[in-house]
Amino acid sequence: MTAIDPDTLIDDTTFADLGLAQPLLAALSDAGYERPTPIQRDAIPLALKGRDLIGLAQTGTGKTASFTLPMVHRLLGGPRRTRVLVLTPTRELCLQVEESVRKYSKYAPVDVIPVFGGVGYEPQERALRAGVDVVVATPGRLLDHLEKRNVDFSYLETLVLDEADRMLDMGFAPQLNRIVEQVPRYRQTLLFSATMPPEVEALARKYLRKPVVVQVGRRSSAATTVTHAVYPVPRHLKNDLLVHLLTKKAHDSVLVFTRTKSGADRVVQDLEKAGVKAGAMHADKSQRERMAAAARKRFAIGAAPEAMALKAEADVAATKAALAATRGSTIAAARKLALMWSDRSGAVFAATPLPSAVPPLPAYEDFRKALPSSPELARFATESRIRDARVRLAVADASADIDWELGVRHLAGSGDVALVAGASIPLGVSRRAALERSAARAERAALELERESVEAQLEAALLEAWSRANSAVERVTALESEILPRLRKAAESAERAYVAGALTYVEWSEVQSAVRSAGEAALEAKLEWRRSMIEIQRLTAEPVITER
Repeated sequence: MTAIDPDTLIDDTTFADLGLAQPLLAALSDAGYERPTPIQRDAIPLALKGRDLIGLAQTGTGKTASFTLPMVHRLLGGPRRTRVLVLTPTRELCLQVEESVRKYSKYAPVDVIPVFGGVGYEPQERALRAGVDVVVATPGRLLDHLEKRNVDFSYLETLVLDEADRMLDMGFAPQLNRIVEQVPRYRQTLLFSATMPPEVEALARKYLRKPVVVQVGRRSSAATTVTHAVYPVPRHLKNDLLVHLLTKKAHDSVLVFTRTKSGADRVVQDLEKAGVKAGAMHADKSQRERMAAAARKRFAIGAAPEAMALKAEADVAATKAALAATRGSTIAAARKLALMWSDRSGAVFAATPLPSAVPPLPAYEDFRKALPSSPELARFATESRIRDARVRLAVADASADIDWELGVRHLAGSGDVALVAGASIPLGVSRRAALERSAARAERAALELERESVEAQLEAALLEAWSRANSAVERVTALESEILPRLRKAAESAERAYVAGALTYVEWSEVQSAVRSAGEAALEAKLEWRRSMIEIQRLTAEPVITER
């Protein structure tokens, strides 16, 4: 790897000096951008030359434009097919990259589509099948489309891995490997990251060819001076002491930690009774609400612009609207499912929320043993009995019935009496019976072949459903036992840093976005588990869904 420190370069470079096409320069001018940031200044010319690149820089240094500008430049005048793939860890970053592509392609239209979970699947599928220039995606949802062959990367020229360290922290390494296996080997690869831990370095060695490293060393700095004080006090006097400490002198901002959520609410009540403005921030409040409260607090003391507070409050409103829409669609879906099960109230499905945890999955063979109970196979038992009865009837008909006649005849001339007997045998009975017997046996054999075919199809469907369920269990376990706990700790640390002024609202929001994305990934995995277990239950006719 060749390492370049752009901070050592001159500062009077313009975007025109980087070799960008005129339509991009016009779009940059409209956006009010005059000069590139250090990482843009050195990364863009290298990317324009087709070099593999590693860009290391913190949030706010212009990493997104460092790859979107050369990416759009190289798409100008080319064929209309998917030539660029950008992978991001979260939907927020996905949308940010999409916005950047649209901004810079203002005078040179480029088709771009964001692909992430938690939104409608079918519109993404239609757009991908129709073909777009740029796909910006999170790994999980993109892999789903790849497995269903909704997207073709045969002509892919550039692969971008944005926020590579965060993707690895969120457990996306297996998905990345499966995606990269399906893109052309000879391509340009651009990797951008805030840090370069061993895992990212290993990723770069695996995917990049002779990359150039561009690094910007700016990092957020924490407060350098903290004063500690301890006040021993009886439990029942703690809030009184807190009120005294807060009112005896002016404070710009104070953060109070409590052991419980209810304790936080009680502290807020006591402070407000004493005339101290306060607000609670805990898990019973949505993260958006907590962030909005903190942003408004910092604006009130002059530590942040009002725009950040207004943005945070707008985020809260948007989240509530999205939640309401989701609840509406969930209720509609529950009712639809209920109608399919002849339950017009929908109560059966409304009363079965997703489990907090998914149980370990039994072995496939355990489910396979229950497959004969499937309604699709059970019908063959009845049909087999009918076919067997027809065979037995045809065999019985093969034996011809003989009609006997017996009588007495009186001869008038002689006066004698004669005994008369006769018999009749139907002609062609044996041949007809043999034909019917052969037809019945053929129907019986055809039915058995059909049953074997259906059984094979059911086994294949069962194996596929079991594999999906097993994969979902593994994803949920990894996310909830390893990834989410670490991200939540990081979020708590980021929250304290934001209140202390060591992080910007955007930086704090990005940490929270990572938590939400991991939580959404866990939720999607639980949904996949639920769908797969329902399919297994349908195939086996056994109550296999056990939740805890």
